[in-house]
Amino acid sequence: MKSFFSRSPKRPDFLIVGTMKGGTTMLYHFITLHPDVERAKSKEIHYFTLHYAKGDEWYLDHFPSHPNKLTGEASPTYFHCAETPTIPAAIKKMNDRMKIILIVRDPVERAVSHYTQFCKVGKFPEVTPLDVNEFFSIPFSEIITRSTALGFRAQQAVSFSLYFRNYRSYEAVFEKNDILVMENRSLRDSPFETMKEVHNFLGVSYVKNNRFEQIGYSHGTDLTKLDSSTYTRLAELFYPDYKKFCARTGLKYSELDLSAIHATSNNQVDLSPEETQEQG
Repeated sequence: MKSFFSRSPKRPDFLIVGTMKGGTTMLYHFITLHPDVERAKSKEIHYFTLHYAKGDEWYLDHFPSHPNKLTGEASPTYFHCAETPTIPAAIKKMNDRMKIILIVRDPVERAVSHYTQFCKVGKFPEVTPLDVNEFFSIPFSEIITRSTALGFRAQQAVSFSLYFRNYRSYEAVFEKNDILVMENRSLRDSPFETMKEVHNFLGVSYVKNNRFEQIGYSHGTDLTKLDSSTYTRLAELFYPDYKKFCARTGLKYSELDLSAIHATSNNQVDLSPEETQEQG
């Protein structure tokens, strides 16, 4: 299959733009196992959000110069900071043939995973004394205003699970056939079929790799500790937005069944390699 390549061999051909705690690290690892794809110097560069002042030359220096291979990176801030089309437009300007990949996760599960990362990786002193229910019982006024350090952390955990508006920002700039939206459970439940879809989207021949079944896990997301009132609070906030997002993107809409999770006591886990401190 003939692939597309950007006009400059150093320009990225694809970006995994999000979501944080959605599986970007594992997806990037799987993509870069392909013989026609080369890794960037860093999986997360955050150029368009955190380092744009450093200029294109700084950014492009992160990518290999092989003219006949694809390359790209995965920075979740590209999605979470895209409340307007400004960031997608800057990406489009970099390469008007850019392929955008967005991997999402059930928003309640993602938010709980975000809290877990705050505790186990960030070890933020304002968060670690609180269990998950205490953390998500912070008044919304404190979260919205980010008037405290705890409110700032909670605002990140909450806002990063709202997908619809930010997706519309990308939709305003990129054609739909240049955006692939996927749900992270597909990597675990049907990795070969999922990666075939990803390879087809990128325009490379499908190459099956048994490593697609070797999902690595970092910090477990224990949903059994989420009580019903906290779940209801998060569900009422997230699921209306998620339902609109799924309808817009064609993803199958579903909600967590907390009673079943409590009954089985099976932990849900992150789709990211062990020991990682990256945002995927």
